[in-house]
Amino acid sequence: KGTNKDGFKDLIKTLVADDPELILGVWRIGELKAFMEAYVELGEDSAWTDKPDGYDKIVFINTGSTRTDYSDLSAKALKVMNEQATGLQPYWDPESDGFKKWDAAFKEFDPEAEVKVHTQMRTYDALMVLILAMTKVNSTDGEKIKAELKAVANEPGEKVYPGEFAKARKLIKEGKDINYEGASGTCDLADTGNVKTTPYQVWIVKDDGSSELKKPYVSAE
Repeated sequence: KGTNKDGFKDLIKTLVADDPELILGVWRIGELKAFMEAYVELGEDSAWTDKPDGYDKIVFINTGSTRTDYSDLSAKALKVMNEQATGLQPYWDPESDGFKKWDAAFKEFDPEAEVKVHTQMRTYDALMVLILAMTKVNSTDGEKIKAELKAVANEPGEKVYPGEFAKARKLIKEGKDINYEGASGTCDLADTGNVKTTPYQVWIVKDDGSSELKKPYVSAE
């Protein structure tokens, strides 16, 4: 029924039917603000007789590009954001060698491009690991490539970074091990094929509506 305030009220009724303690949402900024206003208004709607007991204490974890200013929310919606909500987004270390080399290569390729780092760098890293594994096996066979993903992404081996494909290819052709260090992090892979450590940032909304980065942290394998 749309992503406006009234449309979200029906969605909220469905989400809280089983009296959840937590709701995780993937939002755009405008949608999140409309959702929070709908949550507050719905909670004050005396005509809604099925309101769960824990409705006013639900914890919200918000993901997506939602770290911004929230001072334009109503006072009650802002209070919910301040007291019951936490933001969780991808994080990267702008001081790492991997990020700096990726950023320089990106800007050299297209100085006017809009850099959407949290998506672009992860796509870049995924493709680099794939292409390096293909280079190592000299094949497009999926099973052969899969078997070598960890070999090019993990220790041991000489570190190679974004923008250094020619160097990495030379080392591979010489029979040497490489360890790709990406823009988004180390890119070390677990046996499952998942990245071992994925950086995220945690942020909150202060009572004046501004958002504050609480801490960057790295999730364990």
